[in-house]
Amino acid sequence: ILGAAGGNGAGGVYEFNKQTGAAFSLGNWGGNQQGIAVDSFNNIYVTQMWSSWIAKIPYLGNGKWAAFGAGPVDASSGPPVVVKTPNCTGFGSNAGADTVMCILPNVDLSAKSGWGWWYGLNSVTFDAAGDLFYATSYGNSGAQQGIWECSVDCLGGSGSPVSLFV
Repeated sequence: ILGAAGGNGAGGVYEFNKQTGAAFSLGNWGGNQQGIAVDSFNNIYVTQMWSSWIAKIPYLGNGKWAAFGAGPVDASSGPPVVVKTPNCTGFGSNAGADTVMCILPNVDLSAKSGWGWWYGLNSVTFDAAGDLFYATSYGNSGAQQGIWECSVDCLGGSGSPVSLFV
């Protein structure tokens, strides 16, 4: 069982043992982790409130994931965010190509014209086809609050996320 905890720059992602309830920290990505999803390849995806990215923590096999939280933190223009994290390259049948924490390149909301940093990617999930769905909120400066879909093709760089509800 996975869970996120955080607020005000603290927190992290935790794996909980179903039998004992013991928590094991998978790491912290600048704090304020919000939504967590696991794809059919056991890769973990994490959103960060007040950020425009979704991070992928690749599954390495044998119950191990890539390190979570690598990279310097920058808080110069808002809440702390990890910078210099590579873009992901492995999606769909090539999902195992990533071996370090990476950022989904086609789900960067900072490119949206007029959107301020004070919004968040709240929740994230996958459907059986491997399409990613995520919700945005806390919009300011014209930011849209809504539900978005990024298909497997979109995740791989062909196409853009589609607004399902705004």
